[in-house]
Amino acid sequence: MGDKIKVVCVNDSSVKEVAMGTSLAEISLTLGRQTARPYLAAYVNNRFKELHYKIYTPVTIEFIDISHFEGYRVYQRTISFILQKAVELGVYEVIPVAMRNCVVKLEEKKAAILAPKPPRKPRKTKKQKIADILKKAQKSGMKPDEIAAALGIEMEE
Repeated sequence: MGDKIKVVCVNDSSVKEVAMGTSLAEISLTLGRQTARPYLAAYVNNRFKELHYKIYTPVTIEFIDISHFEGYRVYQRTISFILQKAVELGVYEVIPVAMRNCVVKLEEKKAAILAPKPPRKPRKTKKQKIADILKKAQKSGMKPDEIAAALGIEMEE
C-alpha cells in the first residue's frame, strides 16, 4: 500500500496525493474545514459513496454535508436506522440517560402543575368597593351629596 494516487478535491480545489486504500473519511480529515457541518458522504467521480469507501485509483471527490440535498437524505436515513434500533432494543437500553432526564423533567412539570397554589386574597364585593371609594372621597373633603352628584346618582334620604 505504499503506492500514491492523485485525488482532486472539489471542495477546496486542491490536488492531494494519498496512499492507495485510503478511505474518504481519512481524506476528509486532511481538508481545511470550510463549514461547521461534518461531511456525511461524497461524490467520487460523480458517483455517490459513503465515507468508509476506499480509493484505489485517481479520482475527483466532492464531499457533501447536511446542507446538500443528498447529505440531508443520508442524515434522514441514519436517523431512521437509529430509531428502528431503539424500537428493537427498547428505548431505555439505547439512550438511557437522555430518557431518564426527560422523565425527570416531565415529573417536575407534573409536580409543579399539581402542587397546591397559595391562597388568593379575598376579593371585594361591589358594596365593599363602593364603601372604599366613599371613604376616600370623604377623606378628600367631599360631602356625600357631592359624591352622588359626581357619580350621577340620587341619594335616598
